Amino acid sequence: MQWFYADASRNQVPFDDSQTSSLVQSNLLNQATLVWNESMSDWKPLGQVRPELFGSQNSPDASPGLSLNPYATPYSGQLGQGSEDQAIAAFLKNKGWIKFEAILTLIVSVPYCILLVGIPLLLASLALLKSVELAQAAQTTGDTARFTEAMEKLGSAYKTRGIFLLVMLGLYAVFFIIMLVAGVVGAANSH
Repeated sequence: MQWFYADASRNQVPFDDSQTSSLVQSNLLNQATLVWNESMSDWKPLGQVRPELFGSQNSPDASPGLSLNPYATPYSGQLGQGSEDQAIAAFLKNKGWIKFEAILTLIVSVPYCILLVGIPLLLASLALLKSVELAQAAQTTGDTARFTEAMEKLGSAYKTRGIFLLVMLGLYAVFFIIMLVAGVVGAANSH
């Protein structure tokens, strides 16, 4: 049977039943090491799950009201079985702000579209709105591919906005330099 243990870096490390004794002997696993397999609903200390590995030593008990699961269940490919559903919920918790930002970005981009510079900003606001729509669909259907697409749209929106801001900063710098030069030349010609 395939097991997972949580290492010091909070990584989920797979191992087989046959490796358990050697991992205990090498001190990679101890009584308090959290372990999980697909037959378990939650992570538990190895000392509770396999007390025979530790002889007569007391196995750690869970404190009442305290969760022993600071780790997500390893990825199962379905939402609701791991951390994907938590990620979607966290993303959708902010959907109002994301939509608000998308609408503001849309409004700000309209005057810049006359100069064609605002078109990427317009596309970024549409990508933000699409990311919320895809995340909601992922939560409803349990389709992780839609959530992945939502995150790609979100990344695309912010990359596009970043490029837009860099271009605008460059244009402002050029405009400032032109105005500075024009002021110096104007002042020199007036003397």
